[in-house]
Amino acid sequence: MYNISIPISTSSLNLIREDMLKKEEILKTLELLSGILGNNVKWIVGASSALFVHGLDILPNDIDIIIDIKDYDKAISLLKESLPTDTSYIKEKQKITFEISQVSVDLLAFDISSNDIEYKNIGSTTIPVNSLQNELLFYKQRTDKKDASQRKISLIEEELSRKNF
Repeated sequence: MYNISIPISTSSLNLIREDMLKKEEILKTLELLSGILGNNVKWIVGASSALFVHGLDILPNDIDIIIDIKDYDKAISLLKESLPTDTSYIKEKQKITFEISQVSVDLLAFDISSNDIEYKNIGSTTIPVNSLQNELLFYKQRTDKKDASQRKISLIEEELSRKNF
């Protein structure tokens, strides 16, 4: 039996630790949001955070929560009731950004079709997430961040191919 060691620099180890901590915070934040929004409103996780929940090798910069446009005001009320009073919100037209445990969350209003929702388990929490097929369409239509979008398109296509879609 061989003992093989691969030298890893301290800075590389620190980056790996930071990524692991960020993933943990994202998962905790998703569980918290699920507890608040639950079945009270129609919502899904979208964009890179949806790819993360689907298990693709993506570390999102933030969490995008898409609320059905009919439930948007109710979702904002639920969040404001449940989050600490010192939570700051940046409001734009049909988009609110706030932070939970150092994770940026964008709350967006769109029409959501029940056919587009898939459910994934994170620990003991079930999370509604946008389908990979919808995410593929989203990234193919996106005109900004072309390089990042192309990488995500490749990852989605590989996963869909693996699942025989």
